[in-house]
Amino acid sequence: MEYDPKSNRYEIHLKDGDDYSNCHRYRQHCDAFIEKSNSGNNIACLMLRPVQQPKYTILFNHGSTVDLGKICNFLYTLAKRLDCNIFTYDYSGYGQSTGQPSEKMAYADSETVWSLLLNKYRLQPQQIIIYGQSIGTGPTLYLASIHRHVKGVILHSSFQSIAKLYIPWLKKCPDYDVFRNIEMIEKVESPVLFLHGSDDRNVPLSHVKILFEKCPNPVIPLWIEGGHHDDLYTFESYVTRLKRFIDQDLEYETSGFIFW
Repeated sequence: MEYDPKSNRYEIHLKDGDDYSNCHRYRQHCDAFIEKSNSGNNIACLMLRPVQQPKYTILFNHGSTVDLGKICNFLYTLAKRLDCNIFTYDYSGYGQSTGQPSEKMAYADSETVWSLLLNKYRLQPQQIIIYGQSIGTGPTLYLASIHRHVKGVILHSSFQSIAKLYIPWLKKCPDYDVFRNIEMIEKVESPVLFLHGSDDRNVPLSHVKILFEKCPNPVIPLWIEGGHHDDLYTFESYVTRLKRFIDQDLEYETSGFIFW
């Protein structure tokens, strides 16, 4: 993310000659800026608004191997296909955000962007869907367990906790554990959609099904046959299931129908 003094705007692009981020081509739909976080760091933020009257705004907590420059194009296309706007950001220590990554910093950053959606963009919790991918499921469940009136939650390649990810036979999260999704999921009241690949070698599907069983309000999950940890978006069923969640599952919830 770089500041352009002529346009008085920030722009997103990749460095080192590998620039496949084309956010500058639709800059009228991008709101990029640096925000002072509750973590004490400056975090890079990006609102993608290709839809004038969106169904919802998705707060996207990305995985650990990407930053805004790498996911800008993907999220812009996804926003258009889902008829939603998408807000995303880089955690402390990622991309152009300052500081060092940690669980505490990630939670503080997520609280900061939650407040931005409510105060800067004048959204209500019922207009927001929180989406977390991989490590991003940590701040996603942190927010959803506190702000329980959020419209919906999407967990993409989620895990129980960092310790349980590597020592799955642990009965409880040890004191040193971080991103304790298995504990936070029980406090989430909103409908939750799980997305996971059958061939995920980072987080086995059997491991995630425990999260699903602990979830108070899950909808029918999507277990993608042949899907791995980072390629679920390449399957057509990925977007199809997301659209069904947004267009049908959340509408059933609003109407008071029982989905199962």
